[in-house]
Amino acid sequence: MGDDKRAAPRVSPKQPLPSLDKWGPELARSLLKPWQTVGSITGSALGRAAEGLRTPPPKALSALGSIANPGDAPASITVDAHLHRNFSKLMDEHLQEGSHERGGTLVWSHQHPGLYLVNDGRTRLGNTFVTDLQINGYHELKGGFHTHLDTNTGDIDPRTNPKGLIATSFGGADMAWIINNKLDVNVLYTGGDKDFMLLRTGATPSSVDHDQLKAEYMAEHTALEEGSRRQNAAEASQALNHKYAKKLGFALYEGKNGNFERVEPPP
Repeated sequence: MGDDKRAAPRVSPKQPLPSLDKWGPELARSLLKPWQTVGSITGSALGRAAEGLRTPPPKALSALGSIANPGDAPASITVDAHLHRNFSKLMDEHLQEGSHERGGTLVWSHQHPGLYLVNDGRTRLGNTFVTDLQINGYHELKGGFHTHLDTNTGDIDPRTNPKGLIATSFGGADMAWIINNKLDVNVLYTGGDKDFMLLRTGATPSSVDHDQLKAEYMAEHTALEEGSRRQNAAEASQALNHKYAKKLGFALYEGKNGNFERVEPPP
C-alpha cells in the first residue's frame, strides 16, 4: 500500500482559539437543546456547568471594600492564609484548655499594607472575650475575631462527635459591638461543624442600644431553647443570626477551614 501524499490541512497561527470564559456558557446551552425535552441528567449537568462558568471566585477577606447592601456582599469569602493560621491556633488553644475564649483585633496596616490580627489572647475574667481596640497609629481598625466552645451531649451522636461540640454563633452583644464600634467584620471560629462571619453594610444602623439588643436577643434565644422544639444553643443562635442579620442589615456567612459562603441574604 503506497504512502498517502495528501497534504494535511493548514491551520493559521494568527487565528486565536475561542475563549472558554466567553463561549463556555453559550456552548453549554446549545448542547442542552437536544436533551431539554426529556430532562436528561446529562442536560442538567451541562446546565450546572454553564452556570458555574459565571460564578465569581471567592473574595479574599483582606480584599473586601465597602458594601452598600447585604445582597451586594460576595457570595463566598476566603480568609487569608496567615489569618486562618492565627485563627486556628487560637481555636486549638481553646479546645485544649476547654475554657476561656480566645480572640483578637483585625486591623489594616498602612505601614505594611494588609489585614492582620493584633492584640490576640484569651479572656482574663469570665468566659467572654473582650476585644482590645487600642492600636498604634499605623493601623486602622477593621473588626474582631473570637472563639466559641460549647457542648451539648444530650442530643449529639457520640460515635461521630464524642465531645458533643456544637457550633454556637453570634450573640446580640457581638452584633451590638460591631455596630457601635463602627467596624466592618466580625469572625467567629467554633469547636463545632461551622464557623461564622458578619459583614457590616451600608444598610447597617450607625448605632444601637447595646443592652436592649443583648436582652432582646437573649429572651428569644431562651424561648427557642425552652420551647416545644427545644433547640440547643447552636440551633437557636444560628436561627436568630438569620433573623437579626436581616433586621440589622448584615451579610451573614457560614463555613469551615477559612472558606465561607453567604447564607443571609441567600446568593
